[in-house]
Amino acid sequence: MPPKAAEVDTSATVQVESDFKSHPSQNRQRSQQWSIADELLCPICLELPLDPVIAEDGRIYERCEIQKHINQTGKTIHLKSPVTNKVMGPKLVPCLQIKNIIEKAIENEEIEGDLAENWKSKQSTKKVFDEWLHKAEQGDGEAMVQVAKAFSFGLLGREKDLQKGREWWRKAADADNIWGLTFRAYVLLTTEDTSESIPLRAHGLILLTQAAERGSDLACYLLGMMYADGNELLPQSKKRAAHFLKKGLGESAVSIVCPPTEICTESHKCNVCLFCDIKRKEAKEYLKQLVDEV
Repeated sequence: MPPKAAEVDTSATVQVESDFKSHPSQNRQRSQQWSIADELLCPICLELPLDPVIAEDGRIYERCEIQKHINQTGKTIHLKSPVTNKVMGPKLVPCLQIKNIIEKAIENEEIEGDLAENWKSKQSTKKVFDEWLHKAEQGDGEAMVQVAKAFSFGLLGREKDLQKGREWWRKAADADNIWGLTFRAYVLLTTEDTSESIPLRAHGLILLTQAAERGSDLACYLLGMMYADGNELLPQSKKRAAHFLKKGLGESAVSIVCPPTEICTESHKCNVCLFCDIKRKEAKEYLKQLVDEV
């Protein structure tokens, strides 16, 4: 049987905290034999946890990593520790003491190198996301877009969560943000066939047209390709298709920008840019076909 929540072993926290406080001046000298980082690494990602928790196997994990492991297992009776492979429960206990120990150890250079740099980078990225989230919750449309992108494309240190992404695109659309309109429309237009799919797609078409008229290149691509093919919502019209495809590929078109912490290059692009590049390539191919047919 899995241990009860009350039986979660927190002795690891107490022991690490005790060792750190008792021998702060000796850690660097003993680095060849033992490092505090060895006791703090998440055994799944092998990094210092930014949001450490103790699972019911008594081990310290990065919350998102152990939560992913728990979610993948699905049923509690089949849940096993990724370290011991023994059955455990899904209870996770936040561990502020460990988080403070890691932060102080890095500040005091007790932990250095890639482990420290990676942790500081994750901390900085989380701070950026938290700032965007705070603004979004206050009603800032641009911040809503940043949060939606983070969840939809796995940016700013977030795990992909399409459900949360869709919710924030909806909020951004309600705030009349051009990219909220564009991506909310895309979500609605790709809705699976149900008894309610036609009105949802019709609403998506309205939002997409609004975004295209305001210059969203992605909205222009999508609308142009819809006109090129024709569907249950739009008649096939090569003229309208060419109009929107040219508008989306023109110099006056507006492109969505990367999150501030993402540095895109030709060889390494964030998922937002990759998505838009795919649609831009499709738009160019559609427009070329239209020109060739004429």
